[in-house]
Amino acid sequence: RSYVSSMSVAANVFIGNFRWNADNATQPFMDRRSIASAFLNWEQILEFNCELLTRLEVKSVDWNCWSTVGEVFVRLFPFLRLYIEYCTGYQNGIKIITDLCSQNSMFKAYVCDLERHPDLKGLSIYDYLIMPIQRIPRYNMLLASLLKYTWVTHPDFDQLSVAWGIVNDIADRVNQAIRQSQDLPGVIKVMRQLKGAMSAMSLVKPDRRYIRDGTVY
Repeated sequence: RSYVSSMSVAANVFIGNFRWNADNATQPFMDRRSIASAFLNWEQILEFNCELLTRLEVKSVDWNCWSTVGEVFVRLFPFLRLYIEYCTGYQNGIKIITDLCSQNSMFKAYVCDLERHPDLKGLSIYDYLIMPIQRIPRYNMLLASLLKYTWVTHPDFDQLSVAWGIVNDIADRVNQAIRQSQDLPGVIKVMRQLKGAMSAMSLVKPDRRYIRDGTVY
């Protein structure tokens, strides 16, 4: 509930106000495209978590030791793929906000004013932007804990095991996506340094990694 509440508050306070500014201000701080690049698929992630919370609350009614919840996770956890897109673009989103704050004092003051909203509970825009990044490991810990305290003969054990496998797979893919997004600037940097015939060659490929550069002796 806390996570859904935080995501919802951020959507209302930050995304909502940024969009209002983009649509109504004579000289808006950000256009719609920049807002989308900064917050990515935030609202889709929020929608997914609202649905997950609703189904878990239904399951919690008349709960007993033989109740099951695994099928909820199995049905909805494939949508955790939404986090791959967010995690891939997270660094760029942070850069958009940071650059605007450093280049435009009025925008920085505007953000600071929004951050004083009582529903934000003293947290900054950056505190909220990192929340989806931190979420996948917590899903993993939740499923691991449920499995630890569910005996193997329980009717929910198999479904929880499947759900845990889904979370682990998504976590691996999220980590891979983050590494790729972090590698890309390095690959582009090397490509721009090439001269002659090689300068026309594109080094940017999905399986290409930037390791390091330096002088060869």
